[in-house]
Amino acid sequence: MGRRRIELDRGAWRWLVFSGLALGLGLMTKIALGLMAPIVAGALALYAWVRGRHSFKRIVVEQFVIVGVAVLVNLPWHLAMTLSPKAHQFWGYYIGYHLLGRTATTLDEHTGPWYFYFGELWNYLPAPVLAMALVALPWFVAAIIGSFRKNDGSHAETGAGGNCKDHERPWHHRDLRYLLPLLWFGFQLALFSVASTKRDTYTIPMYPPIALMAALFLGERLRDRQRLKLLATTLFVLTTLCILSRMKTFGDQLDDAFANLDVIALYGDVFAQLGLLIAGVAAATAAIYLLLLRRAALFRSLALTTIVVATTVFSLREVRRVFDPEKGTRKFGWQEIRPFVDSMDYHYLVFAGSYLHPAVRYYLNGLLLNWHPYIVFAPLPVFDQTRLAQYASGDSVRVIVMRSWIELNWTPQQRAQLLDRLEPLADTGDDLAIYRLKGR
Repeated sequence: MGRRRIELDRGAWRWLVFSGLALGLGLMTKIALGLMAPIVAGALALYAWVRGRHSFKRIVVEQFVIVGVAVLVNLPWHLAMTLSPKAHQFWGYYIGYHLLGRTATTLDEHTGPWYFYFGELWNYLPAPVLAMALVALPWFVAAIIGSFRKNDGSHAETGAGGNCKDHERPWHHRDLRYLLPLLWFGFQLALFSVASTKRDTYTIPMYPPIALMAALFLGERLRDRQRLKLLATTLFVLTTLCILSRMKTFGDQLDDAFANLDVIALYGDVFAQLGLLIAGVAAATAAIYLLLLRRAALFRSLALTTIVVATTVFSLREVRRVFDPEKGTRKFGWQEIRPFVDSMDYHYLVFAGSYLHPAVRYYLNGLLLNWHPYIVFAPLPVFDQTRLAQYASGDSVRVIVMRSWIELNWTPQQRAQLLDRLEPLADTGDDLAIYRLKGR
């Protein structure tokens, strides 16, 4: 981006090749998720073409080189799988299940409303990073729109969407830098939100553009000595989100309220408390800003110190969890009963419960994909006496019962009918028990 031109800099071709290698490896590990890279890069290049900074021929050549190198990387393996005896099964899972299936249908009960990922980003991202991204998003959009008021030749002097001189706005063609994380994040969010299957892990590809957006915005605030109102707004949003992220009980109440917007009247007190918190932080921020308005340098230093310290502290808390020595050693219900399930002396595994149980869902997903050669996985999310009756009794059938699920969702009669067919085999887990199917 910027002034570099591939036609004049042969060294730039290396970056196209490296990009193609990265894309090829991405396609080998995450299938179509890797295609987001050339889509976003292509959209950015088209924008530059519309602004007169990029020739259409160059767009075609760049995409041809990147995608061509990527194809060379992953073609041998795809060709080998296509020529293998299980080619039909491979392409069925590769395209039908993982791409079309997850997009068009809900798999493994992984469902959610259109705003599902907003809640997941709130749950997983450090509050200061999310706060800066929330403020940066409309600011970046406004800056991009504002850049159209300037002709392209003026960018070197004014910067995108602003009136400051270049020494205060250090990047040329800043709208391209703003547009990159917006396109990157927006495309993924739209794609995953439209898809019927929704999982919290699908937020992971969104983290890099959000981090980039927050970092660009923070860099702007460190350099820009004039936009104190924008800095005050950032401080207000950051403080509010940091406080909310530490209010565990109130956060759970908010989660329930947003999950039941159809009966919003029942959560009046929750939203009233939220309103008081927002108003209180806003009033405190405004008071500090007005008191220090005559001493702009002091307010700027105070606000930036608070933002940087909060971002560092909250991010280090997340890093600490990664290096937690207890990570992976905690026992869950599935880990306790897994030895009984893993013995390959049966052919059917019936699971009565919710796939969303964190201790079981990955293992059950593996069985659903036939990764276990001797087990046929039969889900039973709701009581179905007819389906249960189709399995022969004896050692060939295991039934996993998620007690909390059936106690909450099944009637006493349904539970009694199920347990009447089961013979206890293991009951060592916190919530899960394993049974052998008895004869009728």
